[in-house]
Amino acid sequence: MIQRYASKEIGSIWQDTNKFRVFWEVEKAVANAFLQKGIFSKDIIESNLSKDIVFDDKALERIAEHESALKHDVLAFIAYLQETIPCATFVLHTGMTSSDVVDSAMAIMIRDSIDAVLGEAEKLMQQIKTMAWIHMETPCIGRSHGIHAEPMAFGQKVCTWGASLKRSIERLQTARENICYGKISGAVGTWAHLSPEIEEISLGILGLKPEPVSTQIVPRDRYTEVQVALGFLATSMEGIAQEIRHLSRTEVREVCEGFGKKQKGSSAMPHKRNPMNSENICGLARVVRGFMTPSFENISVWHERDISHSSVERIILPDAFHLVHTMCKRMADILANLEVYPANMMGNLKKNSVSFSGSLLGECLKKGMSREEVYLKIQGISFEAIKKGDDFEALVRNDDFFPKDAVDAAFDLSRHLKNAKVAYARVFGLIAG
Repeated sequence: MIQRYASKEIGSIWQDTNKFRVFWEVEKAVANAFLQKGIFSKDIIESNLSKDIVFDDKALERIAEHESALKHDVLAFIAYLQETIPCATFVLHTGMTSSDVVDSAMAIMIRDSIDAVLGEAEKLMQQIKTMAWIHMETPCIGRSHGIHAEPMAFGQKVCTWGASLKRSIERLQTARENICYGKISGAVGTWAHLSPEIEEISLGILGLKPEPVSTQIVPRDRYTEVQVALGFLATSMEGIAQEIRHLSRTEVREVCEGFGKKQKGSSAMPHKRNPMNSENICGLARVVRGFMTPSFENISVWHERDISHSSVERIILPDAFHLVHTMCKRMADILANLEVYPANMMGNLKKNSVSFSGSLLGECLKKGMSREEVYLKIQGISFEAIKKGDDFEALVRNDDFFPKDAVDAAFDLSRHLKNAKVAYARVFGLIAG
């Protein structure tokens, strides 16, 4: 596990105490299915189900001792249960294979982890929604290829963050639906020793659906879908963080990460306020995406099953959830404390008014002027303004080539802001009033 980014909430799901607790829930669910179908003695089953087994440090030590000898974690778990409730020995694990327990339990642990991540992602979405609304009419310069393009509302820029995050949340919700499948079908999935009905009852108790056709394992494309969804979510946050990094640059200075009273940005340069948290988000996103490749490699196994996937999953599943959960919390904190500088945004917008060249072209075309002639004229003036540092608007207004009413309309900033609320409504819902 990546300790530095370990989340307590995610950690409580993936630690051994919970893993074995969920293993026990799977075993109890099958025993309960036996009870419903009248298989085995009712007294034995109820005695089994009534046991309150706590997987504390002492229990984990004993399971570890068994595993040291047996070289098999599920058999070590079963051995511990047999010691703890010997009267139910012949009921426990009857007709099951190890993957029945492991894969059904993994579905529960992944589902719970997704729920934890979605909870933090929704909090992040609320931060984005709030920021978008506050800055719905804050003018800034839009950029393409890193170059000034046309004016826009900063709030609309923030809406693009919300739209990306919304898609990522939806992908993760779909992955959640598709991961909630288990199997209680025995070795190679033939239900030779347990009926499909027992499988359906026991998985229903666990809140899972039966894998339509399992081998000895649940198909790993379900797990890969989760990893890809987490990769998309991490990348959505990376997009926000990368934009913040750019807008924080000295020559741009439109936003700045919050800075603690005792915080220092550099050991050598006291003036430094670096976008270090956003940089951290970008770095972690690379790690999360890196988990996608081994997850795809896990899909193909030999025949009905091998365990080449197992060692990989023990690393990438908990680590991916730890990282993305932490990233969501950290990204929300970045936005909650982000300093936004509207005056600098306006200053950058006005620094060279060539960003209104497209509007000027459009207004001249409305007058019936030649596109090619107008385009070349505007291009020449804009290049001159950029080269000499002159004001584009002033040069245009001093040139009799352009109709005055077309110029007035072209440099009207409000046209670039008036529809920002449309973007907001499409991402976050209708705006009242």
